Amino acid sequence: MRTVRIDVPLKTTVLYFFIHPEDRRWGPWWGDFFEFLLTWMPLDAEWARASDQGADLVRRELSEDETALLVENLRTAPEVDRLTHRSLRKALERLPGRRGSLVFFREPLS
Repeated sequence: MRTVRIDVPLKTTVLYFFIHPEDRRWGPWWGDFFEFLLTWMPLDAEWARASDQGADLVRRELSEDETALLVENLRTAPEVDRLTHRSLRKALERLPGRRGSLVFFREPLS
């Protein structure tokens, strides 16, 4: 898996919060969080080609309970990351009480 994107609803648009396997360089939480997100990847879904990303993608809409679990996990991020990482901070502000979605990106299959 190349990337997971969390779509965070804003007032009139959506914030794309990208998490990559390489983000673990920022600390162990990021690697653990990426692995946590992978547990929600739909196993039987049809992947679509995202030509602008040079990847295949699949979307997973989250229920309110699943979004609450996602927020709970985001809150376990180190305090310095919660305060300084803009996308993480926005996700913590905007996701509670809403339904989020995840988009999984992989290398295209030939």
